[in-house]
Amino acid sequence: MHSTLIASAAALAFSLTAHAARSTDSGQRLYRTGLLSTGAPVRATVEGDVAVTGRQLSCATCHGQSGMGSIEGRKVVPPIAAPFLSTARPLRSRARPPYTDAALIRAIERGVDPAGNTLDPLMPRYQLPKADAEALVGYLRQLSAKPSEGVEGKTIHLATVITPGTRASERAAMLKVLETFFRQKTANAVDHRSRQITSWPEFYGDWALHVWELHGPPNSWRRQLEAQYRAQPVFALVSGLGGDSWQPVDDFCQARQLPCLMPNVDTPPALGDGGTARYLSGGTAVEAAAIASRLARDGTGSVLQVVGKDAASERGADALADALTRRGTDVRLTTTRVTDGEAIARRARELGADALVIWLDADELGPLGSGVSVPTYFSATLLRGDLALARALAPTTGIVAQPFEPASSAEVRFRRVGSWLASGAIPSTPDVRRIQDQTFFALTVLSEGFMHMKHNLLRDYLLEGVDHFSGLENFSAYYPHLTFGPGQALLSKGCYLVSLRDENHPEWIVP
Repeated sequence: MHSTLIASAAALAFSLTAHAARSTDSGQRLYRTGLLSTGAPVRATVEGDVAVTGRQLSCATCHGQSGMGSIEGRKVVPPIAAPFLSTARPLRSRARPPYTDAALIRAIERGVDPAGNTLDPLMPRYQLPKADAEALVGYLRQLSAKPSEGVEGKTIHLATVITPGTRASERAAMLKVLETFFRQKTANAVDHRSRQITSWPEFYGDWALHVWELHGPPNSWRRQLEAQYRAQPVFALVSGLGGDSWQPVDDFCQARQLPCLMPNVDTPPALGDGGTARYLSGGTAVEAAAIASRLARDGTGSVLQVVGKDAASERGADALADALTRRGTDVRLTTTRVTDGEAIARRARELGADALVIWLDADELGPLGSGVSVPTYFSATLLRGDLALARALAPTTGIVAQPFEPASSAEVRFRRVGSWLASGAIPSTPDVRRIQDQTFFALTVLSEGFMHMKHNLLRDYLLEGVDHFSGLENFSAYYPHLTFGPGQALLSKGCYLVSLRDENHPEWIVP
């Protein structure tokens, strides 16, 4: 009998835990997507009597996934994260006491706070079944209730990831920038605490850098990253260095809901909006979109594209095919993997190609042959910004798709970062300047993000802050056309097309 009672109690406890987990999941889905537990979109009224329905009614649309609120036009959307709901709040009319569960449901459904104040008319008055209302309240009670993982006391743990096959010079350059920046931040934090200065929230906490170097094939990286994370959870990934593949790292970040800020990856994975990674540019994918735009504008009939061996080359070729299809052009696209210059020229003549698109890096790219006289597009990403070989092969017909700033203007804009490097006695050579600049920019964005968060150290809140930044393009020498937006993975949306016949007047295209 005794063992039966124990078993029954254990079964009941398990059932209650499972029910609580399902309720939390249901509340989270309602909060983030505006979908009820049945899968139907939530219904509500706004502005008194305007009936609305759909996913745009999700709480996160206005209050953010963190629940920390936002600014919508001239409207300040207040925070509804757990710490703010559970404490009293002074208001212009009547001070609001802490929310009880019943008061929360009344506010959600009727738009009245615990003090009897009427909420803004733009705040939807939701029509919720009892179970969904309770699930939403349960989720709000734990939303952003404590700092995200990776924060221990005054220490904020951050990691950078380095994949196999990266260049030793770039690895050293990136790490030197990271280590110097972290050392300065921590020194400032100690100094401000010792002087009891509290007006500089960006200096809150000691930044601890963890370097996660991966080894072996990409299919083993996820396991390595999980092991590193279990040993020491981190708040975010900052910068990083990747070669052919970054997909396993991106997958890890999405699964862990871990911010990943501007790794040095020339061609990031295929991305949708709403993830936790932010990349500077789409690399060969955005190059392909810009080339497709030019081909369509010029009325090009037949194109031969040459694909190399690495993933960035494959990505560019696939993206070009997709971009031409989406545009509905009549361009006939033929793909070849022949990389011998004479064979490429012969194939182009056989097809009567009006243009060539070369997705080859400097090691693969050889003489094209004397028979090529059509516009020939090259990838600056694959050539690593070195246009000398493209000039030698197609001095009058060559066009380079380049998603970062041309060297001449980048050199001028680099002076800001160069001064910081010089102050830290960090050497800088042309072959690593873009890595140094991109790494410094990622750290600048992270620092601004911490200033925005103050002491509310929440990953979602960091990303929400980053997504609303403006003016930060002034801190990037190589990407001066940056736009931030909610959930947008790519900050630079365009690409230069540089005619080798007139390199001083590149065309900027936003596909």
